[in-house]
Amino acid sequence: MPDLLLPAAELIEYSIGCILYGIYVVTFGIAERRLLTTDSGRWKRRSEIRWVMLVISILLFVNLTVDMSVATITLLDAFVFYTGPDGAAHVEFKKYSIYNN
Repeated sequence: MPDLLLPAAELIEYSIGCILYGIYVVTFGIAERRLLTTDSGRWKRRSEIRWVMLVISILLFVNLTVDMSVATITLLDAFVFYTGPDGAAHVEFKKYSIYNN
């Protein structure tokens, strides 16, 4: 069985991550709506809102969004803007990857 090269593995990981991020964005919107509205659909008063849950969910969303942004920038640097020898991204990924031997 042929080995999976690091650039191919990075692209597969990024593609799956984008799909999962899209699912997360939708469920985040549903969760935020549930946290901010009552069963009848009206907005909750400030005293009714669970602030800890709201803040933690927003912080997790921001963290994941920043992570996806950094991954996108890394892939663009490696595959689009890379002009070094071999034309492959393996040189760029060695700087960022935790999978180096």
